[in-house]
Amino acid sequence: MTDKTEIQILKEKADSLEIQYPGNISLAKLKELLFDGDVTEPEAPVVKQDTSEPRQGTPKEVAKDKAKLRAQVIAQKRKEANRLVRVMITCMNPDKGEHPGEIFTVANSIVGTIRKFVPFQSDQPFHVPQMILNIMRERKCQIFVNKRLSNGQVVKKGKLINEFAIEVLDKISKEELQTIKTKQLAQDSISD
Repeated sequence: MTDKTEIQILKEKADSLEIQYPGNISLAKLKELLFDGDVTEPEAPVVKQDTSEPRQGTPKEVAKDKAKLRAQVIAQKRKEANRLVRVMITCMNPDKGEHPGEIFTVANSIVGTIRKFVPFQSDQPFHVPQMILNIMRERKCQIFVNKRLSNGQVVKKGKLINEFAIEVLDKISKEELQTIKTKQLAQDSISD
């Protein structure tokens, strides 16, 4: 029985974890991919070093592998940005007190553009894409509060507060989903 090289063992581990990698990947890059940049994995197996030269491939194959990896990274980033989070949102901005909601548009070079109407002061939970939720958490608005000076005079002073009060809720359960489906079906049958 022949001893397996370290790269062969790591490739088998990557295959079992369903991690995609190019066929000509170097040992260092494979370790980076498997161990999220931490090359000093404590449980790394001690194996015989591979003395053969790494397979380089043609420049077209290398470029194709890089493009494939980039496409996978972009797809993962888009999936994370569009992941829906169940929330209840209250607008704390006094200037938007009468607004039923707001259209949010966020974009970057990797994810592209995400646009969604987000209702405020709703009694029903709402699902918002993660990227929009991140922007909403960062938004501030200015309010003015009365402040008493040492001489007793009252002046208005500006203060920054979070524009939205965001309550992140648990994911919807199967029972709740079934209840919603039943209500929607009942409403659809009434309107027909």
